[in-house]
Order: sequence, then C-alpha cells, then structure tokens
Amino acid sequence: MAKQIDDDDWDFYFNTSGKIEKIHKSKPEALESLKSEIFKKRKKRLLKFFIKNSKFSGVVHGCDANFCGTRH
Repeated sequence: MAKQIDDDDWDFYFNTSGKIEKIHKSKPEALESLKSEIFKKRKKRLLKFFIKNSKFSGVVHGCDANFCGTRH
C-alpha cells in the first residue's frame, strides 16, 4: 500500500485525528493494533517509512496499475 499513495497523503492519514481509525473501522484486528502501545510508540517511524516508500519516491518495486515492478 505504501506505493499506492504519495507522501502528502500518508502525512494526512497519520496526522489527522481519527483518520486511520475511520479507514479501518470494519477491521476489528486492525483497530486493536492501532490502539496498541506498540503502534503508538512506532507511529512516527512507520510514517517515515511510508513516506520514504510512497508513490513518487522511486524506492519500492511494486504495481501501481501502470508500471508493475518498474522504477520511474
């Protein structure tokens, strides 16, 4: 998923209160993980990782529906 959206979107999801929870509202296991102390401790590192590997970073090999497995 990191490759599917850009760094501004990741920043928005992580820094807008309740946004991540809203996205995962139908997934009880995900909501439980988001409330955990581990997630709270690692939230900044996860955001940094997602931004570093976001849509326009050129870092992650993956399928974005246009260029599967290629760097651009």
